[in-house]
Amino acid sequence: MVEPLRTKHETPEQMFKAFSQAASGRTRALADFRTAWRDQTTQAIFERAKQSQKLNSDLSAGASLPRYGWSESNAQKLADDGVDGSIDTPNHHAEINGVGSEQTVEQTINAFKAAHPEFTVDYDAQNETIKVHKTRP
Repeated sequence: MVEPLRTKHETPEQMFKAFSQAASGRTRALADFRTAWRDQTTQAIFERAKQSQKLNSDLSAGASLPRYGWSESNAQKLADDGVDGSIDTPNHHAEINGVGSEQTVEQTINAFKAAHPEFTVDYDAQNETIKVHKTRP
């Protein structure tokens, strides 16, 4: 949201417009977050976590996990089990936060949609957000 304040603008009106657009985008993002937070699915997850914590509040087992390397060890375990753990979509490593192009992001999303028709994917290029929802039967 502060990016328009760090960028040089030719007129104060341009700066105000850029700042207003950034503020509006962040307001929409916050509203989306609040909606997702209050969503029935999110609340069900929180409730399940609360119930799980009531049943077993001992979290000491989590301390035995290594801090780094868990993904590598998981990939090795999958390989040992004969499972290919790779994601078979083009541009799967596309960066969304300013490094990958808009076209690359959309290609990746389209490839995901084709590979997983059970999901609905919403992409907001302005706010750089991707929302994935499981389609309800």
